[in-house]
Amino acid sequence: MINLSNGTDMFADELRKQRVIRGYSQEYMAECLGISQRQYNRMGNARFSMERWCRLCKILEISQTDFFTPPRNSLILHNDYI
Repeated sequence: MINLSNGTDMFADELRKQRVIRGYSQEYMAECLGISQRQYNRMGNARFSMERWCRLCKILEISQTDFFTPPRNSLILHNDYI
């Protein structure tokens, strides 16, 4: 299980950012994961399986390691990319 209890805000923000960049709705993401939209909405503060994590990354077309890695040549101020 992946436990995001220490970084839930960062995870939820990055997940939202990646989803919006691709134009995906919460409903679409939930459907791809086989869960309800409500369950998807609560994923930012949840524990979930490595399988679900891999599926999320596949849907968003991003590697698991890149998910939390800032883009090259970016300056980080207060955990925001600029």
